[in-house]
Amino acid sequence: MIRTKKSNDWAWGIIAAISDGLTAYMTLQARTGLSPAYSEYLLYDPVVRISKHNGWIPLSEYAVETENRKGDKKRIDFLLVNKKNKRQALAIELKWFVSSSKKVKIAGDLNKLSNYKPEKGNAKVRRFLLLAGAHAVRPNGKAEKRPWPKLMPEIDQKFFYHTIYRANRTRYGVTVFEVTAK
Repeated sequence: MIRTKKSNDWAWGIIAAISDGLTAYMTLQARTGLSPAYSEYLLYDPVVRISKHNGWIPLSEYAVETENRKGDKKRIDFLLVNKKNKRQALAIELKWFVSSSKKVKIAGDLNKLSNYKPEKGNAKVRRFLLLAGAHAVRPNGKAEKRPWPKLMPEIDQKFFYHTIYRANRTRYGVTVFEVTAK
């Protein structure tokens, strides 16, 4: 299931490419027996490759300032900077989940994204939470209305994009939410 967006949205192309690519990558890995090795970090390589191929500079484990300043700086999974227009950047948190029936804690991810203050050069920063993993389907094979797991806290952010592919008995997918800044 894919939802389309307006073509004039500058973030749309790269987010759709990453979502589609991650879903295909998880499906390929499952078809070759590697699904037991899945984790959030397994998905970093395709994000870097897809970003670079599409004209973005991927910066992984990017340190950000948040309200809680104790200890080491918090890090977002990726900051993508557009090569052609360095003022455009995407802050991305990637969240892996094993099953659509389990609860996924996203409070820390939302905190990092919503509190992220862009550098002076990145005037147009958009923030995205990508939920990657096993998505639920109905017995007829169609995706549920909400195929991702129950999120803690419940998210009231803007739904942005969604992809699901079938790999044997499991359906893998990526659901993307755009997170607003505080």
